[in-house]
Amino acid sequence: KIECMRKRFQKLPKCLRVVLWVLGILLGLVLITMIILKIWVSTWKTYQNDDFGFSFRYPSKWYISGDPKPRDSKTFGLYIDIKEKLAVIGQEHGRVNVWLHKRPTTIIEDLKNTPGFSNFTSVKYGNRFGYMSENVNSLFAGKYVYLETDNYVYDISALTSLSSSNVLTKIKARLYSWVSFKIIDGFKITK
Repeated sequence: KIECMRKRFQKLPKCLRVVLWVLGILLGLVLITMIILKIWVSTWKTYQNDDFGFSFRYPSKWYISGDPKPRDSKTFGLYIDIKEKLAVIGQEHGRVNVWLHKRPTTIIEDLKNTPGFSNFTSVKYGNRFGYMSENVNSLFAGKYVYLETDNYVYDISALTSLSSSNVLTKIKARLYSWVSFKIIDGFKITK
């Protein structure tokens, strides 16, 4: 049977055989990349905060910028960063922002009144519903999620600049945005 397939393949025009070989190699590379990424994601650490009732997974070489700390009496936040200390937030930067707004707050009502709210879709994270917007273009990759619980509104976001003319920097920025989006997708409300 394999010999029969090989003979049929040999009868195809040479240019078609080359195209099929290239497509096969590309498909193989895509599959290998997907397997490697899946294995890598399985090695991520889990951050869990029982006081505020949430958890997420993040790459083991990324950093949590402390536990949620009060910015004021009603807002708390933390960052998940690619680097331990960021001198300047730039296009090679990977960061996820997690802000908790203590209820009562008008953040969801304010969001619904913005012109860009039509870009948000309803999403379910565990047993909680919220709103999510994802935008990737030639300039930036951004993802924003707002979730409500009885005590807090969770404001989770990531924004990565993709506008560099350097190809290597663009590839790194795409990878950072993919990782940031994956972190946000794995966010869980535990209370």
